[in-house]
Amino acid sequence: MSGGGARMEISDVVRVALEAGKRLTADAVACIEEYSDLIDFARLVEEIRRAGDAFITADVVMRAVRRADAGELRHEVEVVFDAGRLAKPAGGVTEARDYFRDRLERLGREISGAYGISGAADVASTASRDDEQYVIGMVSGKSIRRDSVVLEVEDFTGRRPFLVPNEGHLLRLAQRIPLDSVVGLKVKCRRDKPPLVLDIYLPQLRPGASAPPTDVYAALTSDLHVGSGSFLEESFERLVDMLRGDVDDERMRYIVERTLYMVIAGDIVDGVGIYPRQEEELAITDPREQYREAYKLLSKLPSRVKVIVIPGNHDAVRRALPRPPIDRDYAPEFYSDDRFLMLGDPANVRLHGVNVFVFHGDSLNDVLSTTPGLSPTDVAEAMHVLLQVRHVAPTYGLQTRIVATPPDALVIPADANVLQAGHIHRVDVKRLVDKRAVIVNSGTWQAQTRYQREMGVEPTPAVVPFLNLRTLHVTLLDLSS
Repeated sequence: MSGGGARMEISDVVRVALEAGKRLTADAVACIEEYSDLIDFARLVEEIRRAGDAFITADVVMRAVRRADAGELRHEVEVVFDAGRLAKPAGGVTEARDYFRDRLERLGREISGAYGISGAADVASTASRDDEQYVIGMVSGKSIRRDSVVLEVEDFTGRRPFLVPNEGHLLRLAQRIPLDSVVGLKVKCRRDKPPLVLDIYLPQLRPGASAPPTDVYAALTSDLHVGSGSFLEESFERLVDMLRGDVDDERMRYIVERTLYMVIAGDIVDGVGIYPRQEEELAITDPREQYREAYKLLSKLPSRVKVIVIPGNHDAVRRALPRPPIDRDYAPEFYSDDRFLMLGDPANVRLHGVNVFVFHGDSLNDVLSTTPGLSPTDVAEAMHVLLQVRHVAPTYGLQTRIVATPPDALVIPADANVLQAGHIHRVDVKRLVDKRAVIVNSGTWQAQTRYQREMGVEPTPAVVPFLNLRTLHVTLLDLSS
């Protein structure tokens, strides 16, 4: 579908408004950017000229958007991969070895193919060479110095230190690579010294180009924590009411009418016994009753909204990754209602052809605490670190619990368009401008708890990212007030 009238740039619309003695609001500009190929620009010019207010808002722009009938939209959901279905009991040394071998072989093949690397040298052989070579291996150690980084890299033949010099982007990239990530290196071998790194290659992201022909939205959310005394029930009920049509804002009405999905990235309930003295902060102490209350709230969503649910560390499921879906015995109501799709952590689904990879986000604490230059509020950037190495939880042995059994179910697919997580309780969005991809941390519905204050967690509750699956534009709805 395309808009009528000659297509106009933002600067042209601004000029028209100024000539009419008016100005565009920031929301109006964002609206034009998102719906530019659906706008009837001839009508938009008319709407601007006859608007009674000096400020042109998003509502004025929305009057010029050509609309498909929202009632004709239908679900298009494909489960590509559900890591939870592969969840196995913990194994031994052999299983752990095969787990890492699987990761190295799969991502190593991808790096070789993407960068045209053939005949990569074994790590062990670089000790006896004095030429330029390519090496593919796993980063098993890292030492950050003032003017260099030493990466310990290993493959099936051995382990060696590789020196990354102070070469701007190379040094910064090496500092950000989590341990146990798979990398490719172009190196200058030196018999008596560690090889010198000339370039670093990470597994590539190649997002798919599929998109629905008209606007379809998914509400991305997480960390409801139903059962907590700090659960913002009134704010969440306001979201449900808006999705049912109780909305005055013209742009939000357009969005909610076309919202076919809600993706919940874990922690539907607060659980029991998750952190010290949690019982003092619970409004509902029975975990089964917590799920009943959560279902009672979510079942009020309109029937057009398909709800995709994965577990988090507060849910009735094991703490270690990958996690199976929430235990049916604790949440039977969700399993008896076909509006809900219960998956494990992580999960990969296609919504109208758009590849959405969702995980709860336990490992973000590890990334934020070990990556130089990241602050606790850099949540989307921490997710970007994981996306760059294409793995949900690359580093074994930190806070994040991992069941290391093959195959490695925590690899992020190369064609992901959307990376969604929760856990950190802060909404954050990062658009990858050179690719059709977006990173979203979908926040929380829990106000700051005593435990969070003690841990220095500053949440941004009751803010909902709405993802336009056609454009990957994210609109934030703030229901915190």
